[in-house]
Amino acid sequence: MDTFMHDGGHRERSVIGRDASGSADIANTKAFEFFYRLPVEKPLAVSNIFAFLLIFTHFAVPKAFQRRVLMVFIIGAIVLRSIMILLGGWLLAGFSGVCICSARS
Repeated sequence: MDTFMHDGGHRERSVIGRDASGSADIANTKAFEFFYRLPVEKPLAVSNIFAFLLIFTHFAVPKAFQRRVLMVFIIGAIVLRSIMILLGGWLLAGFSGVCICSARS
């Protein structure tokens, strides 16, 4: 495993190694993103299944209509997510202060 220095001066170990250009930063970033998102996204997907089951049982949705109701949920989620992405893009393009505040960690 290789060690390298970040801009902050602390040492980090390379998990995947170096890419073709010799830089391990991209490989480490992608590995971190994958291994961080995996345990976060899977429970969220499972919780969505339980939420659908609770909605179906609470409102007593007949089996014949469950597929249609699920499709409405999915299309609604896509539409609402698209609206939020467009709204966020509009805010970032219109107000430079939003971009500066969101870039700080």
